[in-house]
Amino acid sequence: MLLIKKILILEDNFKVLSAILKELNQLEEDQPYTFEIMVLTSGRQVERYINSNPEDFDIVILDRDCKLNESFHVLNIKRIGADKIIGISSIEGYNIDLTKKGINLTITKDLSEIDKSARKIVEMIKNIITPDHINKFRRKL
Repeated sequence: MLLIKKILILEDNFKVLSAILKELNQLEEDQPYTFEIMVLTSGRQVERYINSNPEDFDIVILDRDCKLNESFHVLNIKRIGADKIIGISSIEGYNIDLTKKGINLTITKDLSEIDKSARKIVEMIKNIITPDHINKFRRKL
């Protein structure tokens, strides 16, 4: 049986998104699971496709703001689960706002070193998806 990890990425900067996907591809090659990824770039999409949908994600990568001046604060954090969300704003104050909403995992993106930031984000994902977690899943089967 194939173990699938569902990841929602809420990011509007395509350079950042590309770097994250590149790192996720590398991580997936080294693990006994595969990723199912959904990418959204606006708050309107979050309201339309996530908040009104019962889809469950293992991890959500959340950029706090987007180009359209619509914040991703519309995400229903309580329904998703704050422990599944990684805040990745390039503005430290936005990450602080996310911690006030219960999101404990945040990374301040350095837009001058996007690849380095993407590696940090994916390293955090790797730490969330640990071998212990996979072994617990397999024991349930």
